[in-house]
Amino acid sequence: MESKLKKYGLDKIILIVLAGILLLLLALPQNQASNNQETVQEEGREERLIRILEKKYGEGNIDVLITESGNHVTYFGEEDSGAVTGVLVLVRTERLEAVSYDIVEIITALYDVPAHKVVVTNMK
Repeated sequence: MESKLKKYGLDKIILIVLAGILLLLLALPQNQASNNQETVQEEGREERLIRILEKKYGEGNIDVLITESGNHVTYFGEEDSGAVTGVLVLVRTERLEAVSYDIVEIITALYDVPAHKVVVTNMK
């Protein structure tokens, strides 16, 4: 051990160790912040969609789950917040077929998601 200390010098070894710790500290918070931001954004989209649908189908009769892909860069080089990859809507209604058609139309128009990735089902 002493030969390595003499060869490289104690100050260089300490500098390398500190640089490694600094790199680890810089990498960890970014991932956590990004995940938190994506979760907040998903919840924001869900809440807005619930508010919109409740205006048509009544308060407390709708629940929504939206899944998104991770952030990606658009054609124009801008960072996009993640595309919607699927939507689940629970609705309390007697007319599920008609309501389902309307809700799928609304969601496909708002989020540019294919109709086969939108599921509308009855809430118990």
